[in-house]
Amino acid sequence: MSVASAGVTLVPDARTLWLSTSVICAVCGIAQLVVWFGRHTERALLVWGSSCLIGGAGSGLFAFRDSLPEVLGYPVANALITVYWVALWLGMRTFSRQPPPPAVAVAPPIVVALAFETVPWVAQDPTIRTLIVALTGTWFAIAIIVDGARDQRREPLLQRWILLGLCTLWLIPLLGRPIRCVADRDRCDLFYPDQTNAAVTALILGLTGATGVTLVLMVNERLARNLIEASASDAHTGTLNRQGMMATAERVIRERPRAAVVLMMDLDRFKDTNDRHGHAAGDRLLVAFADVARRCLPPGAALARWGGEEFCALVPGMTPRRWRRSPSGSASRTPRRRSTCPAAGRCPAPSASECPRSQTTASPPPSTARTRRSTRRSGGAVTAIT
Repeated sequence: MSVASAGVTLVPDARTLWLSTSVICAVCGIAQLVVWFGRHTERALLVWGSSCLIGGAGSGLFAFRDSLPEVLGYPVANALITVYWVALWLGMRTFSRQPPPPAVAVAPPIVVALAFETVPWVAQDPTIRTLIVALTGTWFAIAIIVDGARDQRREPLLQRWILLGLCTLWLIPLLGRPIRCVADRDRCDLFYPDQTNAAVTALILGLTGATGVTLVLMVNERLARNLIEASASDAHTGTLNRQGMMATAERVIRERPRAAVVLMMDLDRFKDTNDRHGHAAGDRLLVAFADVARRCLPPGAALARWGGEEFCALVPGMTPRRWRRSPSGSASRTPRRRSTCPAAGRCPAPSASECPRSQTTASPPPSTARTRRSTRRSGGAVTAIT
């Protein structure tokens, strides 16, 4: 901060900034653990909360290093800060359901603590100590960026993009400190009363808080997305439900206003199967039919359980004529099969060669369809064949 009237430039106290970083770390860690204890749905929050508390302890020891024993102010403090980065990366791996080997998590902080305490040329040279801690943090920050970018292709999350941006900003203080230490050894220590050191510490303070908040928001975003997907899907067959199919159809018409085909399918004598073999066999039959239907439909098609034993499929970019000529359309013109399913009472998960083949009912040929209607919207046509 600066006082213009006196013409004096004041540099924020480094100890105050590091103590503030410690407090923010602790607050973020407690908040993450509270969310985890309340839901028990995302173990990554437990890892991140622990990392923030450990990082806060390391920052606090670092802030009071002049009044503490040297072993606490340097080896232990830097080892705890290293644990913060390791646990941050572990949490990301846990969040993406890819836990790393335990040795990767345990080795870095142990190596840092031992190097600071037992290696003379490391313990006596602040520049080397700074390089070790900064490069360790840089390694795990880059690992978070790489893993997060890969996970984004599988599960796009807005908050994960924000987290990757924050980790990229973390590279500024992590790489800036060793560069400055090499250029000017006298000002390597972050406690040196210098505006640049104060700016770096303030940046660390802001990034610490922003990272902790973003982690909680990322978990909430995934939970909200899972709830939306659950409300639009059939829990038993894994297909869309009627609400999900209607939303998908509206999106298809809005985004790709071209012809589309809607197929209505049902299972003949399904009630007889339930009465003869029990509802559990009927449920297995529905699951097996949904699995066969998914594999028979072309890529990009949506499948939904419309209700009971009725299913609905939406095939975007398809006209009735093209559908008749397609392999899937040709398969839909196979004769109806009326035989019962001999495996319905004994197969735990029927395959395509058992229940579905004998029990399912193929759609009738388009030429003998019972109902056909066309809806035109935004210049496109949706043809329903039942």
